[in-house]
Amino acid sequence: MTEKADIVILGAGASGLSLAMRLAQSTTFEVLLLEARSDPSLERTFSFFEVEAHPFHAALSHRYHRIRVRSAASDVVSVLHRHPYVVLPGEAFVDTCLRQIETSPRVRIRWNCRVQSVTECRDQVLVDTTHGTIAARLVVDARGTYRNFRSFQKAQERPEVCWLQHFLGLRVRTENPIFDPKEVILMDFAPPQPEGVRFIYVLPEAPDRALVEDTFFSSTPGQSSEYEAGIAQWLTDRGAGRFDILGRERGCIPMTTIPQPPHLRGRILPFGLRGGAAKPSTGYAFLFIQRQAEALTRALLRHGLDHPHVLSPPHPPLFRILDRIFLSYIAHHPKSAPSAFTALFERVSGDRLARFLSESASPRDVLSVLSALPPLPLLREAYRSRHLWMRLD
Repeated sequence: MTEKADIVILGAGASGLSLAMRLAQSTTFEVLLLEARSDPSLERTFSFFEVEAHPFHAALSHRYHRIRVRSAASDVVSVLHRHPYVVLPGEAFVDTCLRQIETSPRVRIRWNCRVQSVTECRDQVLVDTTHGTIAARLVVDARGTYRNFRSFQKAQERPEVCWLQHFLGLRVRTENPIFDPKEVILMDFAPPQPEGVRFIYVLPEAPDRALVEDTFFSSTPGQSSEYEAGIAQWLTDRGAGRFDILGRERGCIPMTTIPQPPHLRGRILPFGLRGGAAKPSTGYAFLFIQRQAEALTRALLRHGLDHPHVLSPPHPPLFRILDRIFLSYIAHHPKSAPSAFTALFERVSGDRLARFLSESASPRDVLSVLSALPPLPLLREAYRSRHLWMRLD
């Protein structure tokens, strides 16, 4: 017998849980969230600039008011007066979402449920799973990236930037206290630079404990041993002594000029990373996923499930243009990336940059950031990449 639901959400990661949590605040729709995993835990730490209100305030573990960016030529510490850099542990994120979801009898989660096929019919979508078939009026597909890595590689034959932000992080306890618990190292370009861009990212928890990530902007992810060796060398160079590994995280986020429009195609809606939520020039995604979840919930409550509406892209036109130009610039000039990033943090206040990177910037913020970048190289890049940013998508 075919089960029925108003909305089926595919994937209980950051995107799926964020949307289900907001839909749980309304009793309008019957919602079913499907997840292949049997365990709701997320081995992931979410970090973002706190530029606006959000539902995870009480779940944050750290707030940092200083961020450091370091290259061979500069070592810059930027102070965040209004918009601290905050940390949301994956476990706390999941607990917050599940508590809200459990308050609604109309939102259910089905764990250990694998999706085998999704077929759109005239007035419904049939979702075949290992638990049977579900007929939904709307399917929201939040299962990671919209394109797999093979299609990214094929797209490189076109004049697009197809990079990935790929990283591995180790949560470590060191023999010697080398971390400043009040300061994030956002980018340390000390490691050898490959063909793309590479830096170390550090979220301190105590003088002897931190999450240390080896992060790359390039076209191909590496082996785990490569990242771990890079982290070990960075710790050794800073006199950490012996260290214990308390946990691991790994991620891979698209940084691409290929459009990933999150508009409604029939009754199947790509969402989250699959719907283009990740900011192309930085890989930041969490805050944009929250905005996307709020926008979709408002649209569904206002227009219903059968109204042929189109969601706005998660990034405003100005930022899509700037992202494509900057992404093209660092793809063509990766060796200039360390100096470009340190110059930004040296010449622009931390709060302005926080708003700009979070796409909450005023016109004055945008002008301040653009004036801090090298004008002639960026103008040349804007001309060279005009086929990327002048198109309408």
